[in-house]
Amino acid sequence: MLVRDILAMVSNENAGVDKLITFGQMALEQGWYDQAREYFEQALDLDASNQEALKELVRANEILSRRMPTPAEPIGDQPVAPPRKVAQKVQTGSLIQWFGGQPRSRKMIILSGVQVLFMFLYVGLADIINPTPKVTPTPVSLDVPMPAGPDAEAFAEIVGLGTLVNAISIIEAELPQPTAVGEVEGGWLCDWDGRGEVALWAKPAVASQEGNSIAAIVGMSTKGCVDAILLDETTSGGTVFYQVRVGDDQGWVGADYFYPTSIGKPGWSQ
Repeated sequence: MLVRDILAMVSNENAGVDKLITFGQMALEQGWYDQAREYFEQALDLDASNQEALKELVRANEILSRRMPTPAEPIGDQPVAPPRKVAQKVQTGSLIQWFGGQPRSRKMIILSGVQVLFMFLYVGLADIINPTPKVTPTPVSLDVPMPAGPDAEAFAEIVGLGTLVNAISIIEAELPQPTAVGEVEGGWLCDWDGRGEVALWAKPAVASQEGNSIAAIVGMSTKGCVDAILLDETTSGGTVFYQVRVGDDQGWVGADYFYPTSIGKPGWSQ
């Protein structure tokens, strides 16, 4: 029987404090954070001094506060946690700033188009501006000997086009190169569920998904954190997953376990 079916069979009014806390913890494990918070609040309504219910309510509220606001969700559907980061910022400013913010593949396409345009302009303007034979310039640092006779002018145009291609190559080399996420941002791997260890998974998916396996286990103090490096980030099944490296170990964890430096170390950590 599914956890959701078990929870549906129990009346909230008749459930005891311990049962409400247990149901809330089960809802947290399934990702039903709003429903989990309701169970903890009901437990506190019955026993306002219950420390376990209070601790779990703080935990549920902290997870919900880290989620981005979403449109109204259909009743009975599992809530979907949106990515915590904005995938792309709107580029503003000058043309150079816009170009610098484009992906490398798009930069290559733009540069190739500009190169072809310049080649056509160069050949067309050369015929208009210089319709008569002209003195062939001596190529600089060119190993191929300069031909004589009617082929000399055509050879000079080829040299000019080669210079243009070299100039574009230099500009491309000076553009900012993409940098791996792990080289610029670190963070903390934290034991938010109080088990004293965090499992790193081979795939960005929930632990119960078929084919997923544990890549490594990182031990730490209960409710503690260790330094980690962010390698990659993705969203799978509505949940944010981070690929992190801790020492020689690396793998995937859910958003509840990793806190990038842009978010900050959690206040509940030891």
